[in-house]
Amino acid sequence: MGTFFKDRFTVIIILFLISVSVFPYTELITEMLIFGLLAVSFNLMFGYTGLLSFGHAALFSIGAYTMGLLLVRFEVNIFLGMLAGSILTAMIAMIIGWVSIRLSGVYFAMLTLAFNEVVYFSILQWKNVTGGDDGLRGIFRPNMDLGLFSLSLQRPREFFFFVLFFFILSILAIRRIICSPFGSVLLAIRENENRTESIGYNPRDYKIVVFMISGFFAGLAGSLFSIQIKYAALSFCHWSQSGEVLIMALVGGTGSLYGPILGAVLVTLMRSVFSVVWDRWLLLLGMVFVGFIMFLRGGVWEGLESGFSYLARHFKRKKISREIALDQSKEVSHGFGDNS
Repeated sequence: MGTFFKDRFTVIIILFLISVSVFPYTELITEMLIFGLLAVSFNLMFGYTGLLSFGHAALFSIGAYTMGLLLVRFEVNIFLGMLAGSILTAMIAMIIGWVSIRLSGVYFAMLTLAFNEVVYFSILQWKNVTGGDDGLRGIFRPNMDLGLFSLSLQRPREFFFFVLFFFILSILAIRRIICSPFGSVLLAIRENENRTESIGYNPRDYKIVVFMISGFFAGLAGSLFSIQIKYAALSFCHWSQSGEVLIMALVGGTGSLYGPILGAVLVTLMRSVFSVVWDRWLLLLGMVFVGFIMFLRGGVWEGLESGFSYLARHFKRKKISREIALDQSKEVSHGFGDNS
């Protein structure tokens, strides 16, 4: 069991592949991948650097609107649109980070929320470009043009594999960042910023860079989501979207790379199921959130890891007990043989 779950990311990908093969809701599973990437990009700031930002919805929406505008106005190549959306989001995230990290704690969180509202009202007022509160319509899902051949992305299953490819690349890149010396410095900043500065590191520079990296992947998630639903909505930038991403990370577990992916799957599933049958489903989501904060602060991922660790120890103890019993029985049989 321990060997099978050693590479957890491989298990996650296998589960997504099984889900898309078994269940008919391919669009929903694709949405889980996109919001999983968004939650992981947020957790890079929150879980690994200790920066509680309420401006992640702004970064998500910038990527979505950039991709949408490039497709609607210029019909650009899908890869160029995704790259442009991600880079522009990273640049704006750098500016937001450069200003916001001058403060700390709740003041930092409120400043990122203020930036989120600036982006929200900019999209709302810039009607001739963004569509205002009507959203940006006319976004189409272009085919994947690789020069030598073109692959249609109109069918949900093909688009799922397209998103899965970028999801895997992104998570592997983020994992490499976390496991690098740069990631170790981020953890040190989270634990004790003053001590990190005293040994020669500049926390401000690292925070700005992590803002850019997080913004890049949030913009990529926004770009993918806009071409999935073929629409960019003002609600992407609402402050509640930032709160929902925070809930995804906390429910899944901020102490691990993969916990936010699980949290995104659970929250997206709840939103899709309960919003249909109950208008006030957010009340249920709030109760679930409070429950995790009170009783399982490490999130679902930590609970699963604890459960698997317990089972592994249980099976190991049973194996050792059997081996001891077998050795004792051999000693007894040898004793009888010597007496005879």
